[in-house]
Amino acid sequence: MSSLPNTNIFNINQIRCEAGVDEHGRSYTYSKLYVPADLGVANQKAHCYGHILEDTERPPGVKVYKETAIPCGTYYARVTYSNKFKRDTILLSSTPDTDTCNYEGVKFTYIRVHGGNTVKDTDGCQLLAENYLGDGVIQGSNDRALTAAIKNVTKFGHTVLWTISRVAYT
Repeated sequence: MSSLPNTNIFNINQIRCEAGVDEHGRSYTYSKLYVPADLGVANQKAHCYGHILEDTERPPGVKVYKETAIPCGTYYARVTYSNKFKRDTILLSSTPDTDTCNYEGVKFTYIRVHGGNTVKDTDGCQLLAENYLGDGVIQGSNDRALTAAIKNVTKFGHTVLWTISRVAYT
């Protein structure tokens, strides 16, 4: 990661806590997302802001196009316009001014955070929702409030970092 600008830094923490296979045989990774209260997200619940569903984690250096979770690490979170969704969405990247995440020689591009319900909706992105229903299903997209909060603080020159880590799971 490049050096950070001399601004306030807001840290969003994503904790991977479950890996599984859904009813259709697709592997998924489930995480809880923690957002700092001072980021100013509208209607933020105490502690856990929401739930992330993404593709399966793979060994270092291995990537299956649109079917691989980005590796654990710290990424810049910023808001850019998505041609696919026709609206602003959160984009994760290795540096503050690119659209890519590079890890151990593997390049991930346009990693977005958006709504969805199952791993088939990910296409390599991260899905954010209010509720985790179990077995690889989330419900109640709540990405728009977080998108608005990140857009608001970054327009004043602040940095938002998104750290992905994992607790032990089997």
